[in-house]
Amino acid sequence: MHFVLSDQESSDVKGKNNQQDVVLQALADSGKIRPHDAAPFVPAYILQKVWTAGMDRWTTKNLWEAFAKDLNLPILLDAELSKLRDTLRQGLVMGQWDLKVG
Repeated sequence: MHFVLSDQESSDVKGKNNQQDVVLQALADSGKIRPHDAAPFVPAYILQKVWTAGMDRWTTKNLWEAFAKDLNLPILLDAELSKLRDTLRQGLVMGQWDLKVG
């Protein structure tokens, strides 16, 4: 996806040292990142949208990487990691998947 910042947005850093806030706001406005106060994903979302068909096991690293590879999924920021853990915990409690350590 190509997203053009207007001249005003691209040059307006309002006293900041970089344009990170401008870029993050553009990503949020286009729906590519979730709001910081968004609830954790529900396990059904992971199973339907993220889980690769035909796989019977997956590591948490593979789950994180799946979000990076699929352009239809939101970009996960570092703050999303704890929410992803909550989703995994909820899926285990609900019996949606099993856990194997190691």
